[in-house]
Amino acid sequence: AVVSTQSGHYGREKNYEKQTQDKKEIVAFLKKKLEQMGDEVADLQEKLISLQQSKDAEKDSYELQITQLKTEAQETKDQLTSENMLINGKLEQLEDFRQNKEELEQKFKNMEELLDHEQNNHKDAVYNLERKEVQ
Repeated sequence: AVVSTQSGHYGREKNYEKQTQDKKEIVAFLKKKLEQMGDEVADLQEKLISLQQSKDAEKDSYELQITQLKTEAQETKDQLTSENMLINGKLEQLEDFRQNKEELEQKFKNMEELLDHEQNNHKDAVYNLERKEVQ
């Protein structure tokens, strides 16, 4: 009975050692897994920081482009407004010239008509004088 007790005790001790070894292996595995996950988290954090920096750089670049485009658009608008004012001034001058031209043409036409009328009157007067002289 003593041998069976010892072999039972030896079996339990072996079983206990196996459980302890299994637990150590599980703990070691879990520690390794935790370390790997920690490494993955660190890698992902680095990627996140890199992506954030890249996004920030792109945002800054786009904001700069927007500012430049706004400046160019304002300069173009200002230039076109200035040209438009200049063209409107020239257009007003042309309209004034056209009106003056029409007035002068009308005066010239009136003077031609007056001259024709005066010439006819003069011819009639000369004709009448010559007729009186002949009579």
